[in-house]
Amino acid sequence: MKRFTKEEIIKKVTEEIKQCTGTLITVGIDGYPRARVLEDHNPYKGFEFWFATNSRTRKIEEIENYPNVCIYYQPSGMAGYISITGIAKIRKDETARHFIWREEWSQYYNEPMSPDFIPIQIVPRSIEFYDSNINAHADNGFGPFIVNL
Repeated sequence: MKRFTKEEIIKKVTEEIKQCTGTLITVGIDGYPRARVLEDHNPYKGFEFWFATNSRTRKIEEIENYPNVCIYYQPSGMAGYISITGIAKIRKDETARHFIWREEWSQYYNEPMSPDFIPIQIVPRSIEFYDSNINAHADNGFGPFIVNL
């Protein structure tokens, strides 16, 4: 079993998730989890996560009511998973809108300051990383590495 440092896990997770799409999991107003696949290019510099959504989606109200979220990744070729928990923030400021903006979204929102275009910033609190292909699992030989950030 290989032992990994916190820095090695962050580096490995960063490499793996750049190749796949994340699923953002929020808690609905009924108390049940809601999972949605979202387009992303995460993580951003500083190991931050950003998504964008329409102002009329359920995600906005869910995050406003309960900002604790999870991002789940299932990289192809990995016999395991990556799960990142954190605090989501609805960002409506001009800086965030321009930071996350992609030109291909203009067909939906016209421009970054569109009131329907809402950036979501996620500040991670922990990482779960498991990959049996490279013996990446907890010290007891079962379950994921858990890294608190």
